[in-house]
Amino acid sequence: MLHGAALMVRREVIEKIGLMPEVYFLYYEEVDWCSSAKKLGYELWIVASSVVYHKESMSIGKNSPFKTYYMTRGRILYLRRNTEGLKKLSWIIFYVALTIPKNLLNYLLMRDFKNLKSFIRGVRWNLTLLPPLYSFVFSIFLC
Repeated sequence: MLHGAALMVRREVIEKIGLMPEVYFLYYEEVDWCSSAKKLGYELWIVASSVVYHKESMSIGKNSPFKTYYMTRGRILYLRRNTEGLKKLSWIIFYVALTIPKNLLNYLLMRDFKNLKSFIRGVRWNLTLLPPLYSFVFSIFLC
């Protein structure tokens, strides 16, 4: 899947797919949009020789709670919107069994309580939109 700071697309693609989903606000919106294009049969290409100057995280900071919140929120939202069946079950198990405990432990050990809180908020944002069973499984690790 493509992600990045610069995309070039034909107008017909935008007219057919629509604009990038605003629910993301920040992070993963272009990945989700490219997934939609691919599902509709469009090919995704990169031009390896192109140069794009992009100062990643300059406005919000590389290790900011703001970034942690939106990156966590967007990653889970993307997986929820773009997986189903066994793939969905796999990422939920992976996230609950490995990603959540690893991040919680990492932030605790580093005494980075601001990013810890932002990580939990990013996961919880997704819980408000999940069916009861998924919400129950995630909440076990965030109580």
